[in-house]
Parts: sequence; C-alpha cells; structure tokens
Amino acid sequence: MPRPSPATPAGCGTACEALSARLDKEIDLLAGIDIGGLGFAGALALRNGLGFIDIRKVGSIRADVVRSLANNYELGNGIAMSKGQALEGRKVAIIDDCLMTGGTALATAQLLRRLGARCTHALFVFELEGLGGRERLTQGGIAVHTVQHLPPTQPK
Repeated sequence: MPRPSPATPAGCGTACEALSARLDKEIDLLAGIDIGGLGFAGALALRNGLGFIDIRKVGSIRADVVRSLANNYELGNGIAMSKGQALEGRKVAIIDDCLMTGGTALATAQLLRRLGARCTHALFVFELEGLGGRERLTQGGIAVHTVQHLPPTQPK
C-alpha cells in the first residue's frame, strides 16, 4: 500500500514521524532547504525541541546574506543563509523534501561546515533513484536517510 501524500494531514504527520525516527540523537539544529524542506524542518524542530535555520537559494532572499562558495549547478545559482547564525560546533542535519542529484544538499553542508557546524546527516521525504544524489552526498561525508524511494520512470 502506498504511503499517504504529505499534502494531506495524515500524510504530513506520517512523513514527520518517519523523519523524526531517522534523526541522530546528537543533532541540535535543523537546516531546512528552500522551499520543500522548510516546512518539514520547522515541524521537526518544534516536535523534537531543536533549533531551526533556513537555507535559501540565491536570489530568493535579500543580498545581505552569507553566500556559499559551492555552486549549485542544477539551479545555476548557489545557496545562502542569513548572517548571524551561531553555528560553531553545532550538530546540524539537513532536511529537504526530495533528494535528486544532491547538489543543493551538498552545497548546504559545505556552507554549514565552512561556518563551523558539524554537518554529517541529511534527511529527505523522497529519494528519486538513479540520479546519483545518495552517492554524491555519501562521498561528501553525509549519511543519507530517506522515508520513501521512488524508482526512475520512463517518459510516456
């Protein structure tokens, strides 16, 4: 039986509970990636008593931000976060709705690490298989946790 859609109250609750079960116990801060990961990260932070920061794609927020040195090639832009976050020594997990190529999550981890955070986990509601995201993140020292795997589909 397929899992309920996160677009329904039951499905959203199921996804949040499944993500929560995969959170490492040492994590104290969640980084939600714009746009799909923001809601899940906020809900998980509230549910688990954790901190929350938002990660935005460049161009979606003010110019007064910290900009990533890593390019997010599939978007043609980098990622950014607001200045002033106390990240030194924090144990941060990345949260997003869908893992595809892993470029945004890897750029996020690189930015967080550059700012002093320990970022070794990324959690996703869905993983689109066959796009190399899991492998890319694993090579970058990030453990990947997903709720549901979606096989590649052929165009009709």
